[in-house]
Amino acid sequence: MAEMKRVQSLGDELQGRANAGLHSVVWVELPCTAWCAWQRVNETRGPRTVAKIEKEKKASLKLIKALSALLQRVLPSSMGHTHICFEWPRYCFGWKLDLMQQILKWLPYSAEFDGCCYCLTDEHGDLLRKPWREASNLPEISELNRYCAGDRSHGITHEESARVSAYYTPAVSSAVGAMLLRRIRAGAVTCDTMVPAPG
Repeated sequence: MAEMKRVQSLGDELQGRANAGLHSVVWVELPCTAWCAWQRVNETRGPRTVAKIEKEKKASLKLIKALSALLQRVLPSSMGHTHICFEWPRYCFGWKLDLMQQILKWLPYSAEFDGCCYCLTDEHGDLLRKPWREASNLPEISELNRYCAGDRSHGITHEESARVSAYYTPAVSSAVGAMLLRRIRAGAVTCDTMVPAPG
């Protein structure tokens, strides 16, 4: 219920800004644990673990439905003033959900990049090759594409390293900022404001 109220409030704000001719960028990152590839292994640990995973999936689906409702409400009437970016790990099973396929129709552009290309490291300072994927209605999102050449050693993204990798590095943030600044300078928008998603 609290999540839906925050989504409703965000929708009101975005519609108000669009009606006033203002541009907004909303960066969305929902928990992906329920759809992680490791869950295939975890499900072999017994009924209690399976039940926990199913509970996480139900909670995740509520958030995905809330995002879908927000897009359907805001984007058709935003006159191109509302820009959404959604991030999950590239190989997350959640991308294959029917509901997510519907969301991707609203966010047809994408970017893929490996964390190590943006200085992502673990707690020991070893590079992490976390495979990120962004979906967006911003064509410029593809400017973030970067793939590791495989010519360097990497740490393993698990346990504490996985928690560290949940956050963007300053290099990712700088690349996003530069992308938006180029869009503004090109005259595609008059003023972009980063609007935090509810969470």
